[in-house]
Amino acid sequence: MHMNQNRGMQIIKDRQMSVSKGFRRYGTIAVITTACAAGPAVADNSGMLAAGHYRVEGACSQTFYLGAKARPQCDHYLGISADDPARPIFIFPLTDGGGAWFFVTTGQHAGSSGRTSYTVGKVYDKALNAEFAYPAGECEMTAGPGVRCTVWKDESRSTPARELIFTGTGNWMRTR
Repeated sequence: MHMNQNRGMQIIKDRQMSVSKGFRRYGTIAVITTACAAGPAVADNSGMLAAGHYRVEGACSQTFYLGAKARPQCDHYLGISADDPARPIFIFPLTDGGGAWFFVTTGQHAGSSGRTSYTVGKVYDKALNAEFAYPAGECEMTAGPGVRCTVWKDESRSTPARELIFTGTGNWMRTR
């Protein structure tokens, strides 16, 4: 691993330790920071994740927050905790002072070769140290690698509450 990856993993670890103090349920996600082996993010053609923790370098191309598009706020990497592969947690570290958004899924919504979506039940905002439930939400993974997580204020999905679109520039790294 080169220096940039080690630095990024340490940042995730520091943020996770901070999160776990105030929000114990997400404390185990710190294992994303351990040494990673390159590998595919999906285990089979259904798009289901294999158990483990994932990280990919890249960039946030879009952020939607507080009812409007905002400047991209995610850091240069994305994490996924898949202790339960059917209900992963998508972790977007933010550039603004060490915050992070955790999109907590309730199950796989749809999957096909190269694209998988998971239903989001709530979002934990580390910067606010608060958890928010939304009537509708999903995180969609693409083989690119890329991830788009959106939660809506309404069940009809007409009014977004939060959205992050992340495009990876390398391969998924996975630990078991």
